[in-house]
Amino acid sequence: MAADLYCTANFTPPPLTDDILELVREIEQALQIIREKQAHHGPHHLEFRDKLEIIQASLEIEGSTLSLEQIKAILSDREADVPEKDITEILNTVMAYESMERWSPLCPENLKEAHWILMNDLLSRPGEYRKGANGISRSGAILHVAPPAGMVPALMTELFGFLRQLDYPDLIKSCIFHYEFEYIHPFADGNGRLGRLWHTLFLSGFDDLFLEVHIESAIRDHQQEYYDAFDRCGREVHSGVFVVFMLERILETLLYYI
Repeated sequence: MAADLYCTANFTPPPLTDDILELVREIEQALQIIREKQAHHGPHHLEFRDKLEIIQASLEIEGSTLSLEQIKAILSDREADVPEKDITEILNTVMAYESMERWSPLCPENLKEAHWILMNDLLSRPGEYRKGANGISRSGAILHVAPPAGMVPALMTELFGFLRQLDYPDLIKSCIFHYEFEYIHPFADGNGRLGRLWHTLFLSGFDDLFLEVHIESAIRDHQQEYYDAFDRCGREVHSGVFVVFMLERILETLLYYI
């Protein structure tokens, strides 16, 4: 695998270290095992983790306390004693995941459309880059102050151009995008859930099994490590630590299914 270290003013790719390359190799092997099981047992062998759990995990990372039963009730049009905002979040998230196959991960307009779907009726201007300050907080503590709003359009254009030119597999690009997207935090709200959805979209370009195998639960189960990896990258010139962390979570998810 050749390492084309294409850089821009604001983005530097992580070097393809032995750790990264070994994780890529193990992920490719795990995908091959799943493919072989699918070929032997038929597609119904891939009865993956309930998609409702994926939705629950993604929203739980954002602070949701809805149970699987409550989510099932909402999606079945049964009465659910939950706030209207939670119902909107669930319906929007389902619609966004169902729309993934028609989006390109390197299309800014697709990204904005996905944000509009996720945050419709939750934000006053969904699908538009933020106009004010933003950042990442956890338990009341500020973990990251995002770049000024005036820089966001140029940074996002540069990020998409950087990834188009970078000669890395989508498996690695997906992790780089996830980190840089969250660093920029381009929207007023919904950046976390959109970053995870877009990460999956990138992964599906590497192997379409990732349209069924999602990483949200693994991120939820390692939230502190997720934020620690993000914080460590903030003190480096590239996203290498975060890339390794996410590749480990992807491998962990595939091994769960195997």
